[in-house]
Amino acid sequence: MGEPGLIRAIKAWTAKFADKIVAISSAVKSDIISRYGVPGDKVELIYNGLEVDRFWVETRRKRGQKIILGSMGRLTSQKNYALLFEALAQLKDLNWEFRLAGEGELRPELEHKIKDLGLTNRVHLLGLQRDVKSFFSDLDVFILPSLWEGLGIVLLEAGLAGLPVVASRVDGICEVIKEGETGILFNSNDQADLVTKLTKVLNQIDQPETTELGKKLQSDIKSRFDIKIIASEYQALYLKLLAKK
Repeated sequence: MGEPGLIRAIKAWTAKFADKIVAISSAVKSDIISRYGVPGDKVELIYNGLEVDRFWVETRRKRGQKIILGSMGRLTSQKNYALLFEALAQLKDLNWEFRLAGEGELRPELEHKIKDLGLTNRVHLLGLQRDVKSFFSDLDVFILPSLWEGLGIVLLEAGLAGLPVVASRVDGICEVIKEGETGILFNSNDQADLVTKLTKVLNQIDQPETTELGKKLQSDIKSRFDIKIIASEYQALYLKLLAKK
């Protein structure tokens, strides 16, 4: 996660005057400490939160239908969609369609890759989607192939939608997904491993163990990332800081 030296210096200087710095994941906390030289006890871990009671999606899959895969995110190198498309190109014998919501500077490059891989009729770049619930309601599996994530708010949204998740094994994602219990992880930037994991999910899409992944992730997110819980953590932090003044 590179950044210009001047920007880094400004952030490090600003951090000296903060009473506390909030990190949205353990991965981000470690990065702040190492990158800006901030003492560990000055960085507070408080996750992002969602209104879990309002984000609800009705189950949509019927056995035998085409499997709808999807992802949502900026079309940048960080999200690693090129690797995903290359993996999907090896699974043409299976009955799937992929939908990607988002925009970014790599759109022209990704459009060319889709064409070169012969996936024009199966991979669809939808652009920005305002109705997130509607987008997730049409999916059967959510895929997040990122090279890194601070936490991945879209991962929380997909989990609340009850979707089985296939994601890269990187720090921010691993704080949300418990491998084999609430989702499936593949080795970051490893195309062969991604193909293996996707093949397994596609072949077992109607099996109880696959649907259970989504249900368990949904339950876990509701218990850990409810905005009410997160708000109370911020309130406790503010009160603690005010008590010292």
